[in-house]
Amino acid sequence: MFDHILVLGAGAIGSLYAAKLAARHDVTVVARPDHVAAIEREGLRVIGRETFTSRVRAVTAAPPLAPRTLVLLTTKVNDNRTAAAGIVDALCSDTVIVCVQNGLHGEDIVKTVVGPRAIVLRRTADEVLREFSSYNDAYIWYLATTYIPLALEFDPSFGCKRERLAQAVRLRMEQTGEAKVKAACERLAKQLQN
Repeated sequence: MFDHILVLGAGAIGSLYAAKLAARHDVTVVARPDHVAAIEREGLRVIGRETFTSRVRAVTAAPPLAPRTLVLLTTKVNDNRTAAAGIVDALCSDTVIVCVQNGLHGEDIVKTVVGPRAIVLRRTADEVLREFSSYNDAYIWYLATTYIPLALEFDPSFGCKRERLAQAVRLRMEQTGEAKVKAACERLAKQLQN
């Protein structure tokens, strides 16, 4: 589907995606000057479950985008506006931007910059499922009362993971000792049954 991949941000997440994808795709990574120099000199070295070095094109500013380009936005969410502004004039009608970040609402920031010129996606369902099992009760209350109900308005299937979400909500409802959080989870569980 895509002929080119542009990775905006070469921190841990962006570097890993760039290195792995470069094995089979045309990948360009946008990074800070010192990191670009290191990538040009030594490649991107991945150490973990597997260890390898990937040769990937590295630049300090986004190049003109060709048709059929996938953009992976891997910056910190508070850098989204600047990152999106750096590519907005180069977007093609078929450009897809995927926000691969920690934090909430990063895609909304990008949408305010790019408008209808690109499709902006995010792995929201997977992230919320992870957060629902591991975050504190105050944050779960926010997710159950605000974020998830809004997300369901836009995507009732919750990224095709509605049943997994319902299971996570029921489990958290059983585990919490906080009455307010238990009540919020109970309301959300009922909403998910409909």
